[in-house]
Amino acid sequence: MDKKLRLYLMGILILSMCLSLACRLPGMIGDIKSMVDTAEELQKTAVNLASQIPPGFEKTAEAAVTQIMGEEGFQETLDASLDQLDDLGEKNPPPDIPLLDNRKEEYSLTPDLVSYSVDVPYQDALEFYKQGMLANGWTFIETGSAEADGAAALNYEKDNRKAVVALSWIDNLTVVMVSIYTK
Repeated sequence: MDKKLRLYLMGILILSMCLSLACRLPGMIGDIKSMVDTAEELQKTAVNLASQIPPGFEKTAEAAVTQIMGEEGFQETLDASLDQLDDLGEKNPPPDIPLLDNRKEEYSLTPDLVSYSVDVPYQDALEFYKQGMLANGWTFIETGSAEADGAAALNYEKDNRKAVVALSWIDNLTVVMVSIYTK
């Protein structure tokens, strides 16, 4: 093959690759923005989880470490620590946050965080939350809300509270995470 023809074909190949990349760029930018938004929601969720640590738990944990170092009473201190951790698993979701049936795994059902996976198609779960939140007196806030294929973050307000409903389709299950916090 002649050198000019080879260069010409390589040029067309490079041009095709650049054109293909340019066509994908808007989608990739959208994906990156979506990831940033998801990271912000995860940060809010982490703050909510941290606020659920029972009062006095740090002192109990310090006492447990001291006991491990050889002092007597270790078992009693450990039992007290475990009792406080059990309180974190208490299932007490707010009554105005709708919950889907068919939950496969419940990660958290507390007043500040509702998180579970459910054997319901993503689109059905999305519609359930869109209708259920409104039916429970929540107002949809368009600012900051976003929907994409298989993922959504929906913002709501009610009284002095905000809620972020995050849904995603993972391994044929819909993962639901609702963060509730005071304005």
